[in-house]
Amino acid sequence: LVLVVPAAGYGNENYLTEALLLMLPFLLWNVPLVGLAVVVYLIGFNGSKLEYFVAGGLVAMGAFLVLGWRARLAGAVVAVSVVGIALWQDNYTLWARLDLWLPTFEMWLHAPWGVGLGGFEHNYHSLADADQRWLGKPWSTVNEIGLLAGAAHNEYLEALAVLGVPGIALILLGAIYGQPSARGREREVCTLAIAAILATVGFPLQNPVSAFLIAWCLGRLYAHEHGALVSDHRRRRLRLVGAGNQ
Repeated sequence: LVLVVPAAGYGNENYLTEALLLMLPFLLWNVPLVGLAVVVYLIGFNGSKLEYFVAGGLVAMGAFLVLGWRARLAGAVVAVSVVGIALWQDNYTLWARLDLWLPTFEMWLHAPWGVGLGGFEHNYHSLADADQRWLGKPWSTVNEIGLLAGAAHNEYLEALAVLGVPGIALILLGAIYGQPSARGREREVCTLAIAAILATVGFPLQNPVSAFLIAWCLGRLYAHEHGALVSDHRRRRLRLVGAGNQ
């Protein structure tokens, strides 16, 4: 199957890699052999480099969750090394994304309050040469004047350009105050951590399979939180009923 359809029908092998990485925590937990086979495929037979960015990002996240500067420093060194391997193998990845990020950032500078939903594609072409102007280079890896870009390849930067400061503020408030408990939902948390890393170099929220997996994990997290609250409420009610009958 890998030899016949290396991208599983996707137009870009990054999309398949993205979906496999998001499913990987569940595969490793529930069907370890299949999960290990996916890992082997990603490392040995996959042309995409997204797995290296995810590996480096997860190491960095894990290190910063561990108290102690030595662990954080070691995690940062490993993360930079892993990402460096990916860029050494294919530095086009970095330049191509940089050529997309700079026009997107300039779009936000022109409209700090956001260009609005649907405004990214409408405004991008007029700023497509921002990488040449900012970096002073006569060429562009992916951009031409008038080029339409479907995504910035960075969900955070695109959200900033589209939603502006108010939209980002609302997202941050929701993330801070709506954070559910992760206990008993480690697979979902791992998947969302992978999605957060992928969002720095891709657009998982705009790919149907990836977006579905992210939404499904969020739903399971909040359903688990709601179930825990309901169970706690029922226990309290039963204790009150028991105390009243005594």
